[in-house]
Amino acid sequence: MVAAAVDIMASSAYPSTLRNPGVAERYGWSEGDSVIVIPASVRQIPQYAFAGMEGLKRVEFAPSSQCRKIGEYAFAECINLDSVSLPAGIGVIGEGAFRECLSLRSLIVPPQVWFIPKEMMHRCVALKSVVLPAGLQEIHAFAFAGCEGLEEIEIPAPVRKVGNNAFSRCVSVRELELPAGVKELESYAFSDCLNMRRLRLSESYNMIGELIISGCSSLELLEVPALKPPFIECESYLFDPDDTAAYERCTLQVPAGSIQYYGRYHGWRLFRHIAPLSK
Repeated sequence: MVAAAVDIMASSAYPSTLRNPGVAERYGWSEGDSVIVIPASVRQIPQYAFAGMEGLKRVEFAPSSQCRKIGEYAFAECINLDSVSLPAGIGVIGEGAFRECLSLRSLIVPPQVWFIPKEMMHRCVALKSVVLPAGLQEIHAFAFAGCEGLEEIEIPAPVRKVGNNAFSRCVSVRELELPAGVKELESYAFSDCLNMRRLRLSESYNMIGELIISGCSSLELLEVPALKPPFIECESYLFDPDDTAAYERCTLQVPAGSIQYYGRYHGWRLFRHIAPLSK
């Protein structure tokens, strides 16, 4: 393979997921290759660089990689990509960078990344393991939506925001805890997590998005440590208001001294069973 001596920059923006022509070839890739080695001198991967390359199975970065950024949709729809190891120096990953990489099984997000962008791993259905950086602060909309193989995920303590549909249809997740400092929890964040049985929310926000657990048909325990019932955006609900079975099945646990308030507050009073939080 031929090592590139300069940064490879995106030449134009594409309205849909189309590969940025000529980029892979600059790395020495040719038709039929299943592996790409990113030269150490490359400082960023441009948007749509390898999008839709169905034959691509593995992405490697040369030792002492200087790469600092993965562009938007750079590897989107690489449906047979099953292995990628990102350099520790990467600080920014663009929107949809690995969207619909249907064979990707695991990913370690580099330690300098402070936010997970919109759709970063949307519909990575084979994903079973993802390691988030300790300093992560935000998880944006649809970041892990449709990751049907993902069984567990640990959300780091500094996270303050979880965007809309961020974990929707993560059907293999059974338990999830939000760190205490989460202040923004947007609509449908955990919707259609069909096998989730326990969810613990944060204690830091005054308002949460609508229908955050709609379609969570197995949810048995919702823990809410907030002393005051959070206002639900648009005066909406947590489950669908017509899903009476969900409100009967799922126990809401709140601080002991707050049970009476939750029992009267819009959206929360639909729960048939409100109990004190276990210590």
